[in-house]
Amino acid sequence: MFKLVNGEPVEMTADEVAEFEASRVPPPPTLDDYRRAVDSHVDAVAQSRGYNNAVALASYFNSTVPDWAAEAGAFVPWRDAVWSQVFDALATWQGGGEAPESPAALVASLPAIEWPS
Repeated sequence: MFKLVNGEPVEMTADEVAEFEASRVPPPPTLDDYRRAVDSHVDAVAQSRGYNNAVALASYFNSTVPDWAAEAGAFVPWRDAVWSQVFDALATWQGGGEAPESPAALVASLPAIEWPS
């Protein structure tokens, strides 16, 4: 591998090549990366039913409109189950266990919501 020095190609040392290759590997996901992915997923599930976000949907839990209350009634326990599973997985990781493969893999492992008919 070569680098340019004063416009001329110069062969890189093994250490320089290793440093360059290491710089091309993305850093491992952080705890915040996992949390943001799950937050986005939970919001996307709420948005799939026409709500602005998870908070908006959850706010209809005691709605006087039966359909909205039913959707919130399905969503809130699902959201709780999702976050319980996520917190368990992340606690295992923080306790020295393996991290979830990626934020996307963690989201893919989460339960699906069952909406009311």
